[in-house]
Amino acid sequence: MQLNKLISLRAAQRRIIAKQFEKLEDISSTSESQKLLDIIQEKTHTIRGLNEKIISHADL
Repeated sequence: MQLNKLISLRAAQRRIIAKQFEKLEDISSTSESQKLLDIIQEKTHTIRGLNEKIISHADL
């Protein structure tokens, strides 16, 4: 995959996390908060994977 595409995907994932944090501030329900935290955790894992691909791509 091209480096620019990886960087764009990572930026999109970061925007999703930022939106989820904004929603989290407005939620009072514990179950809804947990769902958002699960989404944030999943997106964080995705970003870590993209970071690894970006780093390995740069090494080439």
